[in-house]
Amino acid sequence: MLGSVFKISSVSRNDNENIWIIKLQLSSQEENDLKLIFEYMKNEIPKETNLLSLGNIYYHMGKYFEAERYFNKILDSLSENDEDVAGCYSNLGMIAYCGHGDYKKAYVNYSKALELELKKPLRHKYNLGTIFNNIGNALKQQGLFEQALTQFSNIFELDLSRKGHQGLLLASAYLNIGIVYNELKNYDLAIKHMNESLSIGMEELPKSHPYLASTLNYIALAQQHAGEY
Repeated sequence: MLGSVFKISSVSRNDNENIWIIKLQLSSQEENDLKLIFEYMKNEIPKETNLLSLGNIYYHMGKYFEAERYFNKILDSLSENDEDVAGCYSNLGMIAYCGHGDYKKAYVNYSKALELELKKPLRHKYNLGTIFNNIGNALKQQGLFEQALTQFSNIFELDLSRKGHQGLLLASAYLNIGIVYNELKNYDLAIKHMNESLSIGMEELPKSHPYLASTLNYIALAQQHAGEY
């Protein structure tokens, strides 16, 4: 089974043994177009688990209620200066955003995560950039486009690398700025930023990765709006 890809089918707790049981289902890896994506995803999996891992499993399974309850329990058990508290608020923001479509609540949780992250003596640039990106998305979904642009632009002040995780965060920021400019009907700037996102993505992702297809779709829409057929 070495190198096999599995899908999580269920998560349950055995109170007698005081352990969590995660049931996995073997997934097919026969389609050639998916092989590079599987390899990419395999490299994305953390090598070690931490306090937030179970909540993240629930989240990725779409079990948002269970994930939210788990992260809130963690918050109740930790002091505010604990390293994991900012991560809890970020994850609660993602649950509100992706799970419930509650963008105001997402903004509140992301803002709390940012406040705590900025208090840390050693700031993690990637974590900060991710939070700025998430806050920008929450504002964008509320139609607060100028405020969203400010948050996305904050990412460029962090001097991130164009490679690896940091590069993909930059690509996301460029794409989000492009989407906002498209909403503001500034199509030239929209296309410019989307193309920058595509350029980074093509350097860092497999050619069949869905992010690239999504970015190309956004570019095509912006070009259509601009009258570039």
